[in-house]
Amino acid sequence: MYCPVCRSDYPEDWKVCPKDTTHLLRSAQIGKYKIEGLLGTGGMGAVYRAVNPDTRAKVALKIMNPAVASAESARARFQREAAAVAALRTAHVVKVFDFGAADDGTLYLVMELLDGHSLREEIQPAPDTMDLARVQLVLDGALKGLAAAHKAGIVHRDLKPENVFVADTDDGEIPKLLDFGIARVRTKDSDLTLTGSLMGTAGYMAIEQVAPDAGEIGPWSDVYAMGAILYEMLSGTAACSGETVTAVLQKVLRHDIVPLEELRPGLPAAVYALVDRCMSPDPTARPQDAEAMRNELVTVRLVPAGTPVPAAALAQLSATSQVGLLATAPSKDTVPSKPPTVEDPPPPRKKLNVGALVALAAFAGLGAYLGVRHLNSKRADERRDAGVSPADAAPVADASIDVAIVASPSRVPPEMLAIPAGRHDLGEPVGPHAAALPPTVAEIGEYWIDRVEVSLEVVRAILADPEAAGVKGDAPGLPARNVTWAQANAVCRAQRKRLPTELEWEAAARTTPQDPSAAALMRGTAKLTSTERKECSDAGLCDMLGSVLEWTSTDGPKRGTKIVRGASFTVSPDAGWAASIHFRTAIPAGRGDAEVGFRCVKEPE
Repeated sequence: MYCPVCRSDYPEDWKVCPKDTTHLLRSAQIGKYKIEGLLGTGGMGAVYRAVNPDTRAKVALKIMNPAVASAESARARFQREAAAVAALRTAHVVKVFDFGAADDGTLYLVMELLDGHSLREEIQPAPDTMDLARVQLVLDGALKGLAAAHKAGIVHRDLKPENVFVADTDDGEIPKLLDFGIARVRTKDSDLTLTGSLMGTAGYMAIEQVAPDAGEIGPWSDVYAMGAILYEMLSGTAACSGETVTAVLQKVLRHDIVPLEELRPGLPAAVYALVDRCMSPDPTARPQDAEAMRNELVTVRLVPAGTPVPAAALAQLSATSQVGLLATAPSKDTVPSKPPTVEDPPPPRKKLNVGALVALAAFAGLGAYLGVRHLNSKRADERRDAGVSPADAAPVADASIDVAIVASPSRVPPEMLAIPAGRHDLGEPVGPHAAALPPTVAEIGEYWIDRVEVSLEVVRAILADPEAAGVKGDAPGLPARNVTWAQANAVCRAQRKRLPTELEWEAAARTTPQDPSAAALMRGTAKLTSTERKECSDAGLCDMLGSVLEWTSTDGPKRGTKIVRGASFTVSPDAGWAASIHFRTAIPAGRGDAEVGFRCVKEPE
């Protein structure tokens, strides 16, 4: 097995690199393409920088996650994405060169490797908002690509500044659309999407994407997203923003948007009118597809024809980005992978001795793909992250297996609790909550878990940053929140621990009291009160319910996301599934959230 990051070889039964937790590949070559490095990961797969040996051209190679490759619906979705994008004959959508299956059945997709930057890097707050000539150039190109997709029956459904890429080419700058991973493709024979599912990124979702009864999703939904992008390009501020996904979705549902004219006065009235129409809560009031919106943009014209277009003024000057269809742009919230207190990993070693590293074998289960189908109830819609695309997960046969906590051996650190090895009955039957973890009987080895969540004081001490994480006014002893996945992972590693997998988290949570009325959930005001330790097991495992949601090491189904578990302190005790230990969602790993913290686990010593 081969790690594309550290380029080390491992035994055939290993799944994850112990140095960087990267998913291992069977070899450094897929089909005829030689892999050179990792670009980005997601629930459906990962994207690598690779070389075509015939032409020696650099390409982006997307490999489908083997954990879902056996699911027919997931394979259909992968092939649909490849065929749909490959069929588009426009320079304004990332090109697909090839797709197929390797000898071992691995599905792959070969795309152009782009040089340039994402639109996100150009958007800056006032007074440094984008030059109007650049707004016209980028939006016009993006709409050309989207119009081609709409004509082919494709609805993107996850348009945002990160998915608009300004490519540097021999013909100049060319805006291109990325990531058709959750696109809806209509054909005369099928409609390959999931119904009743929440897809997209919260601040750019039309109301019909959030509330199923608000109308059908179609090209007009993409028009709303492009209107939101235009709003942000002109104002430097997102139309719908908030500290949590819940707050953002509530703004979308209420259409709580500051008029663009208040943020960017002095533009032609027709510009404000176009933005208002595109972002109308009534789908029928919007331009009905990208071509119609582009025609209106051409009529409005932000600048006179022939106006010179200046070079991009990037918010963060860095080395040229290289991306493929699912490549992830660097996040300003991502902390260095080597904080001062974390020891550097040993240098790469070829053909590692299995006996010497047998304790690391538990890492083989990290990052297993777990499909997430999203919430259908209105309350649940308001409690989940919208930056996630769903993927099917086949339910496992139900079983009833009781799991008990055993007395902690003396070798277990006092701040941790031992969870014994055994078979754990996890998940829920597929029913009213589409995002539930399907019923699963999991064999899990013994592990130790922190009795309480990691505090803000500990996070700041380990990261050597007195301003890291937390929300203004948080006491040092409160659980650390507003912490990114990378920060949480670094803190655990500094203590020779790691983040739990989703299955490990639930196995531990099922041993604790599960009564929402007794947990530290919302009581009139949403105040974090987990230090009271109201929700502890007899063995002393606390606050798995009713404090902060908790990061896990498990990948979400959308690129760059991780699964979080537990019920947040902001949820009312009568919120049903959203107030239970079964609640789960996925959020971008590079973004902190005021409702998300973490605890660590480790293997027995």
